[in-house]
Amino acid sequence: MISENRANHLAHLMREELRKQNAVSGNDDTQLLQKIKKGVNSFIKVHEEVDRLARAQISNQKKNIGEGSMEWEVLYGRFYEQELQRKGL
Repeated sequence: MISENRANHLAHLMREELRKQNAVSGNDDTQLLQKIKKGVNSFIKVHEEVDRLARAQISNQKKNIGEGSMEWEVLYGRFYEQELQRKGL
C-alpha cells in the first residue's frame, strides 16, 4: 500500500488534470479528492493482491525458479496476466 501522503499527492494531480480537461464540474473538492483516493487505493490493493498470487504460483512450481531469472520473469508475466483476467481486469 502507498502512504497517505502519496495517495493525497496522486489525488491532487488527478483532480487538476480532470479540471484542465473539464471532465468534472462542481466545487466540492473534498468529496472529489476522497473519491479519487479511494479509487487509487483500490487499484493498488488489487494489483498488490495479483502480484502476491502470481508470486505464489511461481513458488508452487516443482522446481526452484530464481526471482529475476528469465524463466521467473516469463512466468510472472503469464501468471500476473492470468490473475488480472480472473479478476475481470
